Amino acid sequence: MVNMLQVFGINPPINFLCSPNPSFMKFKLLLIFIVSLLISCTGEDDVPATVEKDLASTIAYTYFNGNVVARIETYFAENKPSQMLFYSGSSLDKKYVYTYGTDGQVTELHVYNRWGNLAVTSEYEYDDLGRIISLTTTDAIPEDMEWGSDLITYIHNNDNTVTLNRFSPEGTLLNQLTYHINSSGKIYKSVQNGETTGEFEYDGDDIIAFTSGISHFTYSYDEDNEVKGHYLNFFRNQMPGYELNYVIVGSFTSALSSTAKYMVGQDNTNGPTDATYEFEFDSDGYPVRKKVFTGDVEPNLIIDITYQ
Repeated sequence: MVNMLQVFGINPPINFLCSPNPSFMKFKLLLIFIVSLLISCTGEDDVPATVEKDLASTIAYTYFNGNVVARIETYFAENKPSQMLFYSGSSLDKKYVYTYGTDGQVTELHVYNRWGNLAVTSEYEYDDLGRIISLTTTDAIPEDMEWGSDLITYIHNNDNTVTLNRFSPEGTLLNQLTYHINSSGKIYKSVQNGETTGEFEYDGDDIIAFTSGISHFTYSYDEDNEVKGHYLNFFRNQMPGYELNYVIVGSFTSALSSTAKYMVGQDNTNGPTDATYEFEFDSDGYPVRKKVFTGDVEPNLIIDITYQ
């Protein structure tokens, strides 16, 4: 067992520590004073702080027959996406550029086409509680090159539901979707025209199943590796202020990308879309690579993650 004195680099002979003689008692009192002085001078400021790594980028490579056929490059500022570049082969298809307000919530998304021209602008609006209340998307209409606006409103009802209304540029209601929130504050069901279009099952904070139509997915998680960093949180980070914003806007896809633990398996009991996920970690326990397998020996998707 390590003696407290040895922790501070004081190493008297063992037999001296066990001695009952008076000179030892004086020495012992002196050591106690020194140790107490060292402890009193060793405050929290002297303990090295654990610095959390901020995201720098993710690059997702999609493979087909062993060849990269597409990639998505995402660049981050303050653990939020600032730009996303979409490539087919080696050709840039489009670019997303995000703008954030002083409260950290995404306020605008500008989409540029492969020629660098602005193609789409999305504007996000929030209420005083930080909840998303509208999303207006303006794009060029190819037929006459005029601008039209697609509006989605989000109504936060008093019965633990959120109603999504989508309108055409002319103001016609195109569709309506209602999200249902459970007693734990999580969205568990979506309903459209009286029919359930999606339903989650939870075990604590973990999504363990998702049903949509005839498809029923179950999910498994890494129970050993502690989640570090913001890789699983960057969708959530885009819309702070209200926990459900990122799900309401991004639907169930965003929820499945922002799980509480690292997902390692997906099983579709009624179809072929099973998947396994493998993570690689750096020496500090942060994820640096994710591989997605959908039945093949080689991964279909590889995501490289870097930090600032």
